[in-house]
Parts: sequence; structure tokens; C-alpha cells
Amino acid sequence: MKKVVLALLTIVVALSAVEWEVEQVPDDNQFYRVNPKLALDEQGNPYILFVERMEGVEQGSLKVTTKESGEWVERLVSPVTYGFFEEEIEGHLSYCSFAVDENGNFYVAFTDFNELFSDTMNLYVVTDTSGTFEVNQLTDDGNYQLWPVIALGESKPTLAYTESDYDEELAIVKYGSITNSGNLLSEVIDTAIIWGLDFIRWGQYSLPYAFFSDDSAYICRSTPCPDGWATETLSDTFGVLPSACVDTSGRTHVAFRTGESLEEIFYLTDIGSNVWEEEYVAQGCKMEAGLFSPCVAADYEDTPHIAWVVEIGGSLDIHYAAKTDEGWMEEAVTSDPDNDEWPGSGRFFTIDAQGYGHLVYSAWDDVEDAAHIFYLKSKHPLCINESPPQRTPLGLEVIEEAVRFSLPQAGPIRLDLYDATGRRVCCIASGVYESGEHSVPINQAELSAGVYFVRMEAGGHSACAKFVVTH
Repeated sequence: MKKVVLALLTIVVALSAVEWEVEQVPDDNQFYRVNPKLALDEQGNPYILFVERMEGVEQGSLKVTTKESGEWVERLVSPVTYGFFEEEIEGHLSYCSFAVDENGNFYVAFTDFNELFSDTMNLYVVTDTSGTFEVNQLTDDGNYQLWPVIALGESKPTLAYTESDYDEELAIVKYGSITNSGNLLSEVIDTAIIWGLDFIRWGQYSLPYAFFSDDSAYICRSTPCPDGWATETLSDTFGVLPSACVDTSGRTHVAFRTGESLEEIFYLTDIGSNVWEEEYVAQGCKMEAGLFSPCVAADYEDTPHIAWVVEIGGSLDIHYAAKTDEGWMEEAVTSDPDNDEWPGSGRFFTIDAQGYGHLVYSAWDDVEDAAHIFYLKSKHPLCINESPPQRTPLGLEVIEEAVRFSLPQAGPIRLDLYDATGRRVCCIASGVYESGEHSVPINQAELSAGVYFVRMEAGGHSACAKFVVTH
């Protein structure tokens, strides 16, 4: 019988913010280029799939760009309807995904309206194994296909997607493979709510795994079995928009959104014997800001990392966190209070074989009235397990508007305040304190809305605690 262990780990133990190299993908400032998704080839080279439309033009374009000899080169994958573009932007739903094989060939899956804003969406797969993109329409059945996620099994494209009637809240999750003649062979996986789907293949035999929210809105995993597909409930918490990966040891990691307004990021992992551990990671953005899925990836030491969208002061930014022995180390990737930064739903963050992080997002430019795409790569590997954090006797925590801690013996202490980027804001307190329990106030009215950390040094020990300021 499945067991779920709920752990509320909110202590941050390090302030070494990841440094990112930021590069704008070149464009001519006339287009809305949005909802980028990311894949890497075996050498760690980035490939970005995105949607583009020019103001006043009803048709949009699905494009891909990659670096060749140090220069970004983009190619048209397929035209898409204006309805596709608007739904991707306004609804933040996922209508496309892609994968890259060991030879650098693209495999793109997308769904699109057969007419502008009709009640039917058809499923397409695009490949460039012949040297040019060839579009293959897989369905024409009057149904509404959504959330296509493509993955390569034995170098062949397979996919999972949802199918329903228009405006239905429940959908059928399907698995599809493509024959040599280009036909779709599909089979039913299970029933789900239409709020996110992830699909991966892993292991020696490239076994498929589908992750989704069941009809009771709990996170599930489904795998093939002799009678079809077997679905296992993973969470005891309501959840949607799952993102999943499997590390080198075979352990599964899942990130998802939950909460009354989907404002919380949670994490799931299997810890053996059919037991799943579930824990809170951080605050994200509310449902009204968009159905942005978080994105989880594991490094070569099997440490999970998560990137997601937050809303601070009405502005959308991207945050990132790595798992430590004491909790999740959260920090800001972007922090522009005047403009929104947002990724595409699905795979927008990943880690290469050397441990470097890669991330893509779109950013709005009010001056040029355009949206640009940015590609980020960490300057150093994201692995954080070289110096495991040590537990301390300080009992540091932030409760309401006070920092509380305990000293086993009298001595000098220092409390410093940092923002989410790791920048030191001020010294909260310093001096010699007696042994015992202490409380130091924080004037949060003087702080902007956002995530902050308090770092404490005392008696040869150090500790950190996180808190969030909202106004």
C-alpha cells in the first residue's frame, strides 16, 4: 500500500546565489516571441522552441532556434493559427513540446485549431530527419487534443496527450506511437483533469511514464502493464501541473502546484518500498497570474532542482531552488519589478551532464512593444553536495516580524539580512548576547515584497532562515 510522508522543510542553509550567463536570442524587435521551451543535445547545446506572432497578423509561427558555430540560427517549424497563439499566451496552456535525438534531429508535437477558435484541436508531429521539417497531422476526429508531450523511445517519437470534448473539465490521457507510415497508434492511459501532463522515458528499456492529476486532482504516475496501464496515486495533496524527471539512480522527482489559488510549489519523490515523500518548497504565483508549470531536473549527483514562476508586487519573475539536507535553497533568477519574465509551460529548465543549469524565458519590453526570449546558463555546475550543511544548535527561525534563536552559551553573535538574490540588505543585530532564548524584531514595513534570508553567526556555528514579505 502506498504511503506518503509529508515534510515541511522551509529552512535555507546557504546564500551562495547561482550566477547565470544571460543571453538574448537575437530578433528584429517586431514580434511577440513567447513561451519558450528548452532541450539539450548530448553535447549540452541548447535548442529552444517558441511561438512568434507579429502585431496585426492573424497567423503565428512555431519556430526553433539553436546555436551553430556560435550564432543563433532559427527555423520555421510550422505556421499556427492566431487561436493557438492566444491560448498559449492568455491561458498559458501547453500546446507544444519537442525533443532532440543524438544526431540533433528535432521531433515536435503540437495541437492546433482546425479553424480559428473552433471546438476541435488536432494533433500534429513534425520531424526534420530528412533535412527539412515535415508536418504530419495525426488526428482529425472532432475531439479536443491538448498537452502533447513528446519523448524519444529507442530513437522513435512517442507521446502522451489529453483528449476531450471542448470545455470539458475531465479528459482521457492517451499514449501514442507513430508507425513507419506516419499513422498514430493510440491507447488509453486513464482519466484526468485537464491541468497539466508530463511524459518521460527512462532506463535501459526506455520505459514510458506519464504524470498527471487524476479525476480527484491528486498527482499520479501511470506505467504500462500486461493489461494496459497501471496508475498509482503519489500525493495526498491536491495538485496540478506536474513536472517529472528520473535521476541516474532511478529515483523519481516530481514538482507540482497546489494551494487554494495554486500559489504553492510542492515536491514529491520515492524513497523506496513504495513510499513517497511530499514536501513544501516555496510560494509561486496565483492561478489568476497563469497556469505556469514548475520544472524539475536532477544533477549528476541525483540532487533535485526546481524552477518556477513567482508573483511579487504584481510582477512575474522566475525563482530557482536546490534541495539540501536541511531544506530548499531558494533564490531569484530574475527580479525586475517593472516587467514580467515567464517561461513556456513544460520543460524550460534542465541540467546537462556536467551539472550546468540551462533555462529560458520570455520578457516583455514596453519600449519596443515586443517580447524577447532569453537563454541562461549557469557559470558553474549547480551541484551543491560538496560541503554538506551541518545542523546547528541555534534554532534560528523567523516568526511573524521577529527573528528567534537560542544560544547554548553567552557570546558574540551577528544577524545579517539578505534578499533573494543573495545581496546583503543590512545587519539586523550584533554584539554579545547571554545564553538562552532571544527575539530580535524585523521592521518588515521598510522591506519590499519578496523573499528574504536571515543569516546568523554565533559560537562557531552558522544558520539561515527564510521568510516572505507581502504587502
